[in-house]
Amino acid sequence: MRVRRAPLAGLRAGRASLSGDLRRYVTRVLRLQAGDTLVVFDAARRLEADAELEAARGDADTLELRVSEPRPARVTAPRP
Repeated sequence: MRVRRAPLAGLRAGRASLSGDLRRYVTRVLRLQAGDTLVVFDAARRLEADAELEAARGDADTLELRVSEPRPARVTAPRP
């Protein structure tokens, strides 16, 4: 099974909101829906975490994620 990944600056455990280009990437490119999982990462801090997509909030311009505790990233860029 392919791991779906998306960037999320300021990664921390708890709830996170996705909007704009990132929301479109997750829903249209990755085609994720409520209940689906992905790995979110903060490239600058070299952290990643598992996350679950929750229902859209309000006007559906924002999606909510439930993010687990961050860990050192398994995959990192060779250059900044």
